[in-house]
Amino acid sequence: NIPLQQTSDHTSPIDAGVCIKSSSRSIRIGACQDGPGYIRAKIRKVDYAGERIALDWKKSTAADFALGAPLRIYNKWRSAIYQITAANRERKLLWLGLDATALFARGRAINCAEGQISLDAHLTFANGTHPHNAFEGTYIGKGKSAHPLSGATHADHENKIYLRHPVPANMLHEQFHNKTVSIWQYAEGDHLEVARIVSTP
Repeated sequence: NIPLQQTSDHTSPIDAGVCIKSSSRSIRIGACQDGPGYIRAKIRKVDYAGERIALDWKKSTAADFALGAPLRIYNKWRSAIYQITAANRERKLLWLGLDATALFARGRAINCAEGQISLDAHLTFANGTHPHNAFEGTYIGKGKSAHPLSGATHADHENKIYLRHPVPANMLHEQFHNKTVSIWQYAEGDHLEVARIVSTP
């Protein structure tokens, strides 16, 4: 879900692809020679409970979001792969069903400080606030109230999540204290990409 320094230190799209040819057939995926490329879009809405995301409806690209197709969701700090399980138009949006939850971790907020929240849950993957840590690029909250995280720690039986921006303690207390805090893989404003596939004849 996160970029590794051994392979790549970013999550930006890379134009890659595969071309398979036989005497009677040719399959081109993504950005191979004469390939069809990628569909890229911004997430406009999320439905965490329904495991769905929405993007702007475009007639020219709707067919590329085929059932079972792999879809990558990414932001500046993290990346995750899902499979498309449904694609339905609702007015100006195309809603895509995904094969897995966006939930990354969850716990009750027991204390708030500027840019920090302590949770009563054990954060299994908490490994600091250094670049490329496991929680970097995740979110708490929803919609306009979502906050991106920069990391999480587990030390001396205390689990803390760190917000990327220094939100005042009183605002965090009002929004989260003594409530269940869900940490999400993605949020509105993140991006997605799907490799287009062309088969001939």
